[in-house]
Amino acid sequence: MTWQPTPPIEAWAEAFSVPPILHVSPTKPLRVLTQGQFSIPLAKFALRYPSTTEVRIIGSDIILKDRRVHSHLSLEELPKEFIADVIGVALPGDPSALLPVLKLRLAPDGIIILGVDRFARGRLVKDAMSRIWRQVLVYREHMPEPSLFLMASDRPFGSTLRPFPPNLKRLNPRYLKSLFELATDEARLLFGEKVA
Repeated sequence: MTWQPTPPIEAWAEAFSVPPILHVSPTKPLRVLTQGQFSIPLAKFALRYPSTTEVRIIGSDIILKDRRVHSHLSLEELPKEFIADVIGVALPGDPSALLPVLKLRLAPDGIIILGVDRFARGRLVKDAMSRIWRQVLVYREHMPEPSLFLMASDRPFGSTLRPFPPNLKRLNPRYLKSLFELATDEARLLFGEKVA
């Protein structure tokens, strides 16, 4: 038996966490709500920005020592007035049932990112997101194996990005662009259409 390296969770964490933060308006403070597998990495990436004012983490035992971070057992425990600019959820199964609740917690120009645990489930989740938000972008991390992410907003995704946070392992402007380039078979699976 040959030794196999542990899949680099950092690659998935960067691909999940950084793109939505980059696409939120660079001129406003950043408030983040996150739940699931990548909640701590998303919180840590958000905290690299001085403009981050608040991070709310749902259902994690890990405590981040930063006055901007608050932990909660469930969405119901959030303060009623809390609205997020970025919401990140990566839970097993189909997250579609959570979408209406998350929509209520998202700023009008905010961005939601979902991590999907099965590539084949992507089309169903994309359709559910498209019924709630005007714009849905699908992308994936290439390595160590394909992982699917869906990012949605009511505002168009523009070309004005926040600066990249420091000390990223893989993500840079060129690699970010490649995440959104789906192969023909991937696009057919996700969109159900022929791709030239």
